[in-house]
Amino acid sequence: MGNSIETEIYTYVDLHGVARLMLASERRRKYGKYECALAALMFAAFMLEAYLNYAGSKILPEWSDEFERATKPKDKLKRIAGELGYPLSVRSAKYNTFTTLFRIRNALAHGKLVRLEASRIPKTMRNQQMVFLETEWEKATKSGKFRDYFSDAEQIVIGLHQLLAPGCNPFAISASSTW
Repeated sequence: MGNSIETEIYTYVDLHGVARLMLASERRRKYGKYECALAALMFAAFMLEAYLNYAGSKILPEWSDEFERATKPKDKLKRIAGELGYPLSVRSAKYNTFTTLFRIRNALAHGKLVRLEASRIPKTMRNQQMVFLETEWEKATKSGKFRDYFSDAEQIVIGLHQLLAPGCNPFAISASSTW
């Protein structure tokens, strides 16, 4: 054994764990379901970007902190998918989930006052005493769609990882060390 040690922390694994915990918590709770669903959405997006940063650092020679910060998540995905031979269609449900998760993440991470307008009141709201329009994240959490978004995000990571490290579960370990 040498005198030095190096540990790699696979951040995306921890973020995946938090998203899964929030999904399970949302199912069990009577109160706080919305907040758990919202956290699951956010951590699914964080997991995806952390995985892209991990994969990019492993396969792209030009990957650097500067490249990582300057490159949009969808461009990271396209570049990594192309490099690995991952079948990515910008018309697919998974790609739509990817872009939706990052729109929601960006809206919440850079939160500000949101004003929603509709040119007419939807028929489903016409006879209600109070009418509230909903943001994209509210619709996703209240409709249960956030579960599908998490599943799609997880499948993107699994699909990419099977090409990066065939036969390995991307969520099996959160760190490794060499000395």
